[in-house]
Amino acid sequence: MPIVRSDEGEEIEAAVAAALRGLGVRLREARTKAGMTQQQLATKAKLPHSYIYELETGTQNLTVKSLAKVAHAAGVGLRDLLPESDAEPPTVVSIQLLCALLKQVSSQLAEFKEQNGRQQAVQANLVDRLQAFADMGAAIERLLPPSGEEAPPPRKAPTKIKRTK
Repeated sequence: MPIVRSDEGEEIEAAVAAALRGLGVRLREARTKAGMTQQQLATKAKLPHSYIYELETGTQNLTVKSLAKVAHAAGVGLRDLLPESDAEPPTVVSIQLLCALLKQVSSQLAEFKEQNGRQQAVQANLVDRLQAFADMGAAIERLLPPSGEEAPPPRKAPTKIKRTK
């Protein structure tokens, strides 16, 4: 999961609510497939009936311990109750931004290499490895579908790389 900024709280709450609803649907499916009522599942899991109801409706948060109890009582694995991931693939624009940033890194590395032609072998090796990483941007960019839309310019990278002695 990506790092979350404080202004993304509503998005987090929405994602949690969606995950709880998905878990509830999968729990209900597992319970009915096992031929049990909510009360029977609650008794077998040693949990209150109201808790099972709230889990199935996606209105109750739960602990991993409770999830394990419910899964065992329903005769399924923990993963069977977890909703499938709905992670989205990266967008073309985000890939274009990455490629533009990698081009900028490549350009600055070339400048650094030029200005510091007599660097030690270790530093030259590091620059070469970073250059290879930056060159990946061009390869990634060739994989993108043609687009008439240009990516916004990337954030400006630092102009100098500090050397260590």
